[in-house]
Amino acid sequence: MRRSLAGAGLLVYGTALGLWAARRAAPIQPPPLRTLSEGSLAGALAALAGSALGTLVLFVPVGFLAVTAVRGGAGQLGFVRALTGEALTLAAVAFVLMGWPDRSWHLIDALAVLLAAAGGTLGVWAGAVWPRGRHARRAFVWKVAAAAAIAMAAAGGLAYAALEPYPRVASAEPITSAEKRRLYHRMRSANPRTIGEGRTKTLRLTERDLVALASWTQAIAGREWPAAVGLGAGTVTVSTALPVPGGGRFLNAMVEARPALSAGRLSLKVEALRVGRLRLPRPVLAALSPLLAAAVREDERVRPFVAATRALDIRPSALSVTYGRMDDPPEYMVVDTLGAGLAGEIDPEAVRAHVRHLVRDSQRIPPGESAGSEALRSTFTFARSRSHGGDAVLENRAGLLALGVLLGHSRLQVVVGPVVESGEWRAIGPALRRPRLRGRPDWTRHFFLSAAITALSVESVSDAAGLLKEELDADGGSGFSFAELLANRAGTCFALAATRDEGAARALQGRLVDGATLEEFFPPAAGLPEGLTDAELERDYGGVGGPGYRRLVASIESRLPWCPR
Repeated sequence: MRRSLAGAGLLVYGTALGLWAARRAAPIQPPPLRTLSEGSLAGALAALAGSALGTLVLFVPVGFLAVTAVRGGAGQLGFVRALTGEALTLAAVAFVLMGWPDRSWHLIDALAVLLAAAGGTLGVWAGAVWPRGRHARRAFVWKVAAAAAIAMAAAGGLAYAALEPYPRVASAEPITSAEKRRLYHRMRSANPRTIGEGRTKTLRLTERDLVALASWTQAIAGREWPAAVGLGAGTVTVSTALPVPGGGRFLNAMVEARPALSAGRLSLKVEALRVGRLRLPRPVLAALSPLLAAAVREDERVRPFVAATRALDIRPSALSVTYGRMDDPPEYMVVDTLGAGLAGEIDPEAVRAHVRHLVRDSQRIPPGESAGSEALRSTFTFARSRSHGGDAVLENRAGLLALGVLLGHSRLQVVVGPVVESGEWRAIGPALRRPRLRGRPDWTRHFFLSAAITALSVESVSDAAGLLKEELDADGGSGFSFAELLANRAGTCFALAATRDEGAARALQGRLVDGATLEEFFPPAAGLPEGLTDAELERDYGGVGGPGYRRLVASIESRLPWCPR
C-alpha cells in the first residue's frame, strides 16, 4: 500500500514539477536587476543562491518518493532498491528539465541539472534511511547538517577573501553645475517620447558622461560609494567599491561585459569579473553571462528601452545608442531620473479629494498676503477631519501633493496622476492663482513643490531637485538664488514635519488649525544673494560645494531650527 501511494505521489509530483517548469524561462532564475542597480550585491547573490537552493530542494521529494515506491530489502537488495530509485529520480529530472521551452543549455543550465540530480539523490538517501528507525534517521539529519555547515563555512571563507581594507576605485570628482546642465539638456532632448513614428535618435555618451551620470545619480539617492566606467572595443567595464557596514572593509568589484543587440534582443557576454581578490574563471563567467543578460532583459524598467533600441555601438571614445519612439507610462522616466522611491505611497483618490476641497474653498479665500496661509490651513483642517480614526501621515501626504499640484507645478501630475480635472483649473479662486509668500509668488511655488516632492520620496531627492533648478537658472535663466534654496529647504522641512510619524502629523494638523501661518515655516530670506550668474557663483562662492556656498547653506539651515534632522 505504501509503495503504491509513493508511486502515485511520484507521478503527481513529477507532473506538477513539469507544468511548473514549462512556465519558467530558465531553471535558475536571475536576480532582480534592481538589487544590482541599488548597489545591493549581497541581495543579488542571495537571490541567486535562493534560486539555486530552490532547484535542489524541489527535487528532494522526487528521490524520496522514487525509492519508497521500489520494492526491496536489506543488504544487496537494499542497494538495488536505492539504485533503482536513483534511476527513477534521474528520469524524473530529465522529464522536468525538458519542460523548459527556452533552453539554451549554457553552463548555468548544466548547474541546474546537477542541482536537481543532487536534490533527487538526497531524497533517495533519505528514503532509503527512513525505514531503518529513529537512530538511522537522527544520524542522517546530523550528516546533512554537517555537510551544510561545511558548505556555509566555505562560502564564508570566500566572502571574507573577497573583502579588502581599502577601496580600489577612487571617488569621482564632484560634478559641476555646468556639467549638470549639459547632461540635463542632453538627456531631455533624448526623450524617446518625442520621436516621430518611424524615426530614430542617437544618444552619444563618453566615459566622462557615464561617470558623471553615475556620480549625479548617487548624489540624488544619498549614496557615497565610488564607481568608475570604462569603454573598450565593444566592451563596458564598471568598477565599484561597496563599503561593508560596521566592518571598515570594502567589497571591490569589477565587471567587463560585451553587450550585443540583435532583432530587439539583448545579449551579454561577461569577459572578466573580479570580486575583491578573487578573479572568476572563464567557465564561471560563461555560466553567469546568460543570467546577467536575462536579468537585464526581464527588468520591467529596462525592457521598454531595450525593445525601442535599434543599434548599440561601443567604442573607446563613446557609447552610442540608436532608438525609436517609446510610448510607455511616464513612471519609467520619472523614477529613473529622480531615483527609486519617487513614486512613493500615493493614494490618488485621497489627493483628488484634497484637490476638490481646495478648489471649492479657494472661492472664499480673500486675495492678499494671507492667501497661502489660508490654503495651507484649509488643507490641513480637511486632512484632520479625514484622518479621524485613520492614518494622519497618509492624509497629510495627500494634502501636500494637492498643494504641490495646485500651487507648485501642474507637471507634478506626471508622478501623482491626473488628479485635477480641466474644469477645476478654471474654478480656482483668484486668491490662489498667484499667492505670495513674503511678497513673492515664486517662493510659494518653490515651497509647495519641494514639500510635495519630499512627500513623494526622500529629503535628498527634493533638495537635489531644487538645487538643479537653481543651477539651470544660473546659465541664462533667472540666476542662481540662495533665497529660493531657502524656500526649497523650508518646504522640505515642512513636509518632513508633516509626515515624520503619526504623532508629528497630528501635532502639525492641530498647530495649523489653531492659526499657524505659512510664514512661521518660511523665515525671512534677508541677506541671501539672488540672480547670480554661473561665473559669479564660481567667482564669489566657489561654485556649488565651495567654501562660500557651504557658508550660505549653513546660514539657511540655521534659519530652520525646527526642521526635523
